[in-house]
Amino acid sequence: MRRALLINKAERYDIRGKRILSGKYKYYLTDLGLGQIVNQERKKQLGAYLENIVYNELISRGYDVKVGTLENGGVDFVATKFQEKLYFQVAYKLYDEIIDR
Repeated sequence: MRRALLINKAERYDIRGKRILSGKYKYYLTDLGLGQIVNQERKKQLGAYLENIVYNELISRGYDVKVGTLENGGVDFVATKFQEKLYFQVAYKLYDEIIDR
């Protein structure tokens, strides 16, 4: 499917150790419409769709995009272009305890 350009593979990057983690990848659709066809009966994963959109946008802007990994969690994306390195955390909803009370 990667050869047909339907999905992209993102390597996992150890932020603390500053190295690529071999054999650990995450895949993103090049067109979210394909995901709609496959998942018609399932609950929509809006957070995953949003993450996929951000990944595709970073790729289209020429960034080399990796999935960030830390010991106690992760950063969705580490995007690099030339000497610039950006970190992204994508979220569909953020809750504030004060507002929820």
